[in-house]
Amino acid sequence: MSLLALALLGGAVLALGCRKEKRTEPPVPASAAPGEATRELPLVLAKRAPQVGARTADASLMRIKLVLTIQAPGMGKPETSEVLSTESERRIEETLAVEGDARTRVKVSYIEKVTTLGEPRTSDRDGGVAPPKSPIVGKTYVVESVGGKLAVTGASGTAAPPVEAREVETEYASLGHADAIFAAMPGTAPRRGEPVAALSKAFEEEMARNAHGMTVGNGLVRYREASADAALFDVSFTLWRDEGPVRFATNLEGVMTVSTATSTLRAMVLKGPVTAAAKPGASAGAMTVTGAGVVEVSVTSAPL
Repeated sequence: MSLLALALLGGAVLALGCRKEKRTEPPVPASAAPGEATRELPLVLAKRAPQVGARTADASLMRIKLVLTIQAPGMGKPETSEVLSTESERRIEETLAVEGDARTRVKVSYIEKVTTLGEPRTSDRDGGVAPPKSPIVGKTYVVESVGGKLAVTGASGTAAPPVEAREVETEYASLGHADAIFAAMPGTAPRRGEPVAALSKAFEEEMARNAHGMTVGNGLVRYREASADAALFDVSFTLWRDEGPVRFATNLEGVMTVSTATSTLRAMVLKGPVTAAAKPGASAGAMTVTGAGVVEVSVTSAPL
């Protein structure tokens, strides 16, 4: 399940991380909440390319709860277990270099990055094992796209240790590439509930770029509503990955919030069922794993 968690979190974070804005904006107002009155159309969605010196405070949280049933030859009764995984992260990003519409060099400082299996421990008396601290927490890195590859250095300018570099690189697969979502954002808001074909295609492509080996499909983006400074889009897509004889899959749906001043993503909330089942073509005599649960992902990016 760690690969599934990484794919979901990485895709959502990077979809936001590939566009940063320097302007300070207030949170999405209550008028932009689903079901409430919003500004009349047409609404103009202005675009602003990434700016050197732009800084953002980014936060993400992902939670997976999955009940698995395992049956193996000669095992007797099937075994059932519950998997609960929580991943949270907070970081500060600064854009250092830009080429056209693509960021090519960024500085990132990690404030928090925790992965917990099971219920989080709140004190030493709770028992269990405290979540291990990521080696990148409390450190600052410079990430640069050079010749299609990523280079990660520490604050001193020397190459980051391999274990730290790999962890940082997983979040910057889009660095050096123009953001397809930004490019496909319509100049004016469509009619409410209307699918945006170009944006749907771009959303699926951007998610696939950061899916860490998972297959992405059925991407769909529909315009929902807007306030004076934020437009909301309903999004949905599927993710799946085969692990041995098991296929893990999820159908995620949610809302992304876009700044009307810059067409940059400011927030995304996703939720959906996650399942485990025998992958197509798996041997009938092999171990079988089945399961069902839910995954929730939330990401925010606030200009500083």
